[in-house]
Amino acid sequence: MEPRVNYALVGLFVLVLTSVFLVFTLWLVGVGPTADYRTYAVYPPESVAGITAESLVKFQGVDVGKVREASIEAGVEVEAGTATPVREAGGTPASIEAGADGGKRAVEGVGEGMRPRVRLLIDVRREVEIRADTTARLATQGLTGLLYFIELRGGAGTSPPLEPAPGAPYPVIRAELSDLARLQQSGTELLEEAKGAATELRQTLASLRTLVGEDDRGHLRTTLGDARTAAAGLAQATGTLNDYLERLGPALDDLTRSIATLPGLAERAGTTLEAATTAAGTVGAAARRLDQLAGEAAPVLKTLNRQGLPELTALLKDLRGLTGRLDRLAEDLARDPNLLMQGRPRRPGPGER
Repeated sequence: MEPRVNYALVGLFVLVLTSVFLVFTLWLVGVGPTADYRTYAVYPPESVAGITAESLVKFQGVDVGKVREASIEAGVEVEAGTATPVREAGGTPASIEAGADGGKRAVEGVGEGMRPRVRLLIDVRREVEIRADTTARLATQGLTGLLYFIELRGGAGTSPPLEPAPGAPYPVIRAELSDLARLQQSGTELLEEAKGAATELRQTLASLRTLVGEDDRGHLRTTLGDARTAAAGLAQATGTLNDYLERLGPALDDLTRSIATLPGLAERAGTTLEAATTAAGTVGAAARRLDQLAGEAAPVLKTLNRQGLPELTALLKDLRGLTGRLDRLAEDLARDPNLLMQGRPRRPGPGER
């Protein structure tokens, strides 16, 4: 018994598989709808070697489109945000276009005496806002730097959207030098400066060789020898100075500790000054009290001087006489202590023995 085959299902399967293969092939070659893309022009100020049709366009690292065409134009002056032709040779701008396969084909109408410029046409998704301050530059990806693409940057929210200039087919994104081109430019400038410095050095040496003769060279050698001797003496003096500085270190430490004790001494001096101020105030008060007492005692002293002084003088005379008698009594007692018990012997009167 032979199996029944559903040829309709087989045919449908073949059609679906063929459609998927065609869609996948078209996606690989980049063929697709272009309604969601907008074309911009970029005029790089450097070589675009490595950029071909279908090269990627990224906005701060995100894929937003691709390069449609790379060509050379002559007779067109382009400023930031404009693409206004200045002069065309024979009425037709000259160009050399690069196709999708990377091959180049010449286009007639090349103007003589015109400076050519590279123009890149890039397709960017419409949802990506390209503003007037957006910039484009060449960039590489990977360690080897073999993958080239166009990188877009900038686009402040306050900047207006980028629009084509009157009469221009595409808006022009301002181009900047890539990091590699800037590095090469800086290296070239440094190399030129180094060459200039080397040339000046050679000229200076030649001038010195011309100015300095054999005798002057001998004097110069002597001067260099003296300078070497002076340098040796300076080194020795430096060693001596280092020794002095090492000895000075402990003294500085002691001075630091002494300075650290100054706040305490200042506080004590402040306390002493306060005590001295208090004592001076007390002495002043006592002096004022003595002045007051002297003022109060002055009338009494005057009265005493007028009335009591004569009496005091008479009393002093009596005391002086009493003192003399007591002195004589003491002398008599010293000669004869019995006088204290027996008294003085009575002298015999006239006619008594």
